[in-house]
Amino acid sequence: MLSSGSQTCATRRCACRCSLRCAERPSRVVADTPILPFMHAQRTAGVICVQAQHGIIMGVMDHHVAISWVNQWALCGLAEAAYAARELGRAEDAAVFAAEHSGLKMALEEYIARTPEYFDWERTVNSVLWPSRVWEDDPERIVAGFDAWWAKYRGDAENYHPEPYWLYFELAQAHNALLLGRRERAWRTINYRMQHQDLPGLYGWREGGDEVGTENALQGVTLINQLRGCQRFDSIMPHGWSQAEMWLLQRAILVGEWQGGLLLFAGVPEEWLIPDARVAFRDFPTWYGPAAAELVVNPDGKSASGTLTGVAEATPVTVALPHVKVQGALRDGGVSLRVPLWPSGSR
Repeated sequence: MLSSGSQTCATRRCACRCSLRCAERPSRVVADTPILPFMHAQRTAGVICVQAQHGIIMGVMDHHVAISWVNQWALCGLAEAAYAARELGRAEDAAVFAAEHSGLKMALEEYIARTPEYFDWERTVNSVLWPSRVWEDDPERIVAGFDAWWAKYRGDAENYHPEPYWLYFELAQAHNALLLGRRERAWRTINYRMQHQDLPGLYGWREGGDEVGTENALQGVTLINQLRGCQRFDSIMPHGWSQAEMWLLQRAILVGEWQGGLLLFAGVPEEWLIPDARVAFRDFPTWYGPAAAELVVNPDGKSASGTLTGVAEATPVTVALPHVKVQGALRDGGVSLRVPLWPSGSR
């Protein structure tokens, strides 16, 4: 249970009476189950955030205050809570969550104005669009910082620098690159990880490596080293988070929820789009229904025909190919689009 004491916001900027972004002292999680000494020390005695500053959450993640990561996830959670409340007909709760979201977003914007390096941080680029969706409506504002970070830490087309330990972060970075229209970067990550599987042939990827990141398993909650002392562990694999990020990144190559609609084929590379090529999927679960889509390149190689069925009527649809974007809306159960593969007059 959360035990944070009386924490009313002196500035009254937040919508609720007790909020981590208005915390006047550290907030702790009190657990009523046994905790091993190593884990108790690692989790800093249950502190989940320290005293708030300027209306933002000073939350703890991986044993330090991670402002961008914590606040972006908090904004994601508040948006989802408001949505769930509206769907359940709880209008008053939805209004509270929405107001808290608005207040936190405003406070974070003010923090960023004072901290221009915000978009250069690793924990920012891991979650800035995917999966937090915080700047989904204005992705261009983060491009410069994201590009600078990628060039410094992931390299270029000739020299890719893979993540040594936290593969789920690397895959999330690639997902964000895809949403920014940098599909070639997403493919560098996918290709590298496909060629360097931690469980070869089984499509398995790890967390940690070289005995980095194994403390939780070896000394913490599972006591693997005592139960299976004959085995040496230098990483944790397969790791569910890494597996999920890889799957969702591959899904985003074909379909994703984006800016209030569906984004189709955003990761399809140019080399797939040869004359008579066909790219298709069916019955993919989406926010708008089980989608089935097909893209067939015409024999001249200059255009393609696209169809989408199975999702809710009036769903906005964007087909994003390497050189063009085409937008439409679903009607009468489906949509058919003729998609140029090149801007008019460019080829």
